[in-house]
This record gives sequence, C-alpha cells and structure tokens, in this order.
Amino acid sequence: MSAGPRNPIKAYQFAGHGSCTSCEGKAEVRVPVQRSISRIVTPGLAVAGCQKVGHSFIEVIQADDFIDTDPFIRLTDDRLENGNKEIGAPHPHAGFEALGLLLEGAIRNRDNGALLNAGDLIWLTAGSGIIHNENVETATPVHALQLWLTLPKADRWTAPAIQDLGLDAIPLRRTPGVEVRLYSGVSGEFHAATQNHVPLTPADIQMSGGSVFSQEAPTWYNGFVYVLSGAARFGVGAILLYEGQIGWLDRPDDDRRALLSIAAGENGVRFIFAAGQPQCDPIVTYGPFVADSQSEIYRLLIGRAIHDRNCQNRQMVLKAVDVREEPALPAQP
Repeated sequence: MSAGPRNPIKAYQFAGHGSCTSCEGKAEVRVPVQRSISRIVTPGLAVAGCQKVGHSFIEVIQADDFIDTDPFIRLTDDRLENGNKEIGAPHPHAGFEALGLLLEGAIRNRDNGALLNAGDLIWLTAGSGIIHNENVETATPVHALQLWLTLPKADRWTAPAIQDLGLDAIPLRRTPGVEVRLYSGVSGEFHAATQNHVPLTPADIQMSGGSVFSQEAPTWYNGFVYVLSGAARFGVGAILLYEGQIGWLDRPDDDRRALLSIAAGENGVRFIFAAGQPQCDPIVTYGPFVADSQSEIYRLLIGRAIHDRNCQNRQMVLKAVDVREEPALPAQP
C-alpha cells in the first residue's frame, strides 16, 4: 500500500558490528533467561500516501536503520479510508519478503474477488521478482501493517511465492486474559506451519488489563514489540511502552533460550511481537528492490524496463548485464 523507501540507493554494512556475533553458531544453553527492552522509538506522524483512496502511513521501521534492525528492513502502519479505486498501478518487488497483516476492516481484490479480512496475513516472497497489483476496494476503513524482511543471501533470488495465512488457519494460543495469533514460529506449545527462509516469529498479542504472559524470544533473535493500543510493561526492568511506541529487545552476547515477560496495563494492551534471526549480510535498497550490490540493482531496473515493455509477464525478468561502467542511478521514484 505504501511506496518503497524514498531515500537514494543505500548500502548497509556489518563489518565490526557486534550484533552479528549470533551468526557464528554457538552452543545453546537450555536454561532460559529473560530478555529486556534496550531501546524505545516513538515513530513520527503519519504522512500522506495515495490521496485518491485516503491512504496514510507511519514509517515505524526505516531501511536506513537496517544494521540495527536486521532481519527487518521496514515496517509501515497503513490506513485506508473507504473507496473502490485502485491504490497503485502494477509494480515489481524483488530481493526480500513482505508480510501484510490486516488489523481492521476488509479488502477485496477487484481482479479475482479474493477477500482479506481482519486477522489475515499475506506472506509475499518477492525473490527473483514478482509484479504486485493493488487493484482493491474497501467497504470500511482499513488498518494494516506491512513488514519487509530480508532474505538470506543464498536465497535472495529464490522463486517468488505467496502464502495466504487466514485467521481461521493459524495457531491461536490462549492463556488467562491473553490471546496470541501466531503467524510463524513458536509460542509455548504452539507451532506455526508457515514456510520460512529466515527463522521468524511474528504474533499479534492481545492482553486484558492486569494479565501477564511470557513469549519465547531466544537471544540469537533480534526483535521488537510495537504497541497498537493500550500500554504494558516489558521484560527485565518492566519497561513501560505506550500505544504507537516500538521497543527493541536487548542483544546479549551469548546464545541462550530466553523469554520476554509482559504485564498488561489496567486497560489492557494489543501489540505486535516480531523476532527473527539476523542474516548479517549487507544489503542495498532502491525503491521496491533489495539486493546484495549496486550491480544487482541495475539488473533489477533493466528487468523492470523489460516488464514495462511486456506487461503480460507475471514474473519479472532478472537479466544479467555488463555493469563494469555504471552510470549514476536515477532519483528514486
């Protein structure tokens, strides 16, 4: 729903960055420890997206921060008003995965009639390239999240795929006063069947006032909580987070099984928990593309041009080109 990152081509390196020691594969210790919140971010105000459908979005996680947010590239909090107009023209994505979670409302695909309801998630693996169409309509105002996730370098150009994770098909964990919608990974005795390139646990968690809960969050995972409504105290030190804030988990040096404890405020809380294995590989971003080098960005741009001339192809062509003498990249769309 929102456009790709608007900054010029960006490269994110990891040389000498301590957060990637988890990729070295240390032996696991079985006694779980407790995670804490080490960094709190309050995102900026919503900005306008596609005006004709009343689209606005908040950039909760920005690609510029990827060294600290790996494996997460970008998170947007999107809202759409009523309308049956196309949000955007067909456009390509490549080199990453995108998770689209509908929090409120419903969206109908005008091309095939498919309906996306609150609680449903679409898991798009863009890989070698896919054309994404946003020809949808809404009957009520929509609130959704879009999370961009890096792919392992070895899987960067994997075959594109889509997983439709309906609310009625995902694990639903309940404890007193707590409901966990698990879209991948593990929560307690519940395991999601989602196919992953990067080990990841995303969950939509709702807690009534005064309830308590603990979620698995191994120390080799980087992760965050994003508060959608209410307030709660998280982790060691009982750090208080309010609606609209994002809290990042600490990054211990040793690899341990771990838990994140949560105590809901008196009016309850709803938040997104997301934690995954950092890939520790540098990336380059440009508009709707993620790559390992600027040369690969050029190949993707040529593939986009080929698609523009032959828009019958659903899968974008990734064509090797001679990039020994690279001209300056155009300004980002």
